[in-house]
Amino acid sequence: MNGADLRNADLSRGNFIRAVMRHANLSNAVLRHADLSKADLSNARLCATNLDGAVMKDCDLSGANMIGASLQSAILTNCDMRDADLRGASFRGAYLDTTKLTGAIYDSETVWPEGFDPQGAGAVLGRSES
Repeated sequence: MNGADLRNADLSRGNFIRAVMRHANLSNAVLRHADLSKADLSNARLCATNLDGAVMKDCDLSGANMIGASLQSAILTNCDMRDADLRGASFRGAYLDTTKLTGAIYDSETVWPEGFDPQGAGAVLGRSES
């Protein structure tokens, strides 16, 4: 599924375990409660994508464009989000245990779980897009 165009698709509750979707366009897609464990979404476009409640254990999101994505209550255990663009994304209630955020960009609109320290996890405060 490398480079797949899945914009606006409803993939809720889908099983994408070990899926390889490098450079895929999932903008505005709905993946609520989907299982993306061990999936490779490196450099994927996930702008305004709804990943609420998704399970993303050991998922590769390095370099992904996740501007405005919603990952509320998602499980992101041991994910690689290095160099991802997280501006305006919502991680409210998400579980970010051992997630790598080195070089990931966020802004004042990014919502983190209560008590989470994005800079301590390696993320960099950048400018808003507007």
